[in-house]
Amino acid sequence: MFLVWSYASGFFILLPFMFYLTYLFFLEKKITFAICLKLLLPFFSSLLLLFLYEYFQTGHWNAIFLIQKQYGHSLFNPFSLLKLRMWRLKTDIL
Repeated sequence: MFLVWSYASGFFILLPFMFYLTYLFFLEKKITFAICLKLLLPFFSSLLLLFLYEYFQTGHWNAIFLIQKQYGHSLFNPFSLLKLRMWRLKTDIL
């Protein structure tokens, strides 16, 4: 479970949890704090362990991002890519 939270998909998985926790915060503050600890503590601890591992292996805490930068990978809007793919699919069908 810890490795899943440390990859990039973990950031997208965390967004719905944040919305849910914001909703719960207005209903029950004690329950929200317990859920935050259960969700966020493993996420941040695994991310910290990943960065520490990268630092001891390569000398850079952000080595994974440096490698992705060399190949042209970066953050992007997934909905714009979906729109582009749907447009290409539409033009290929017609």
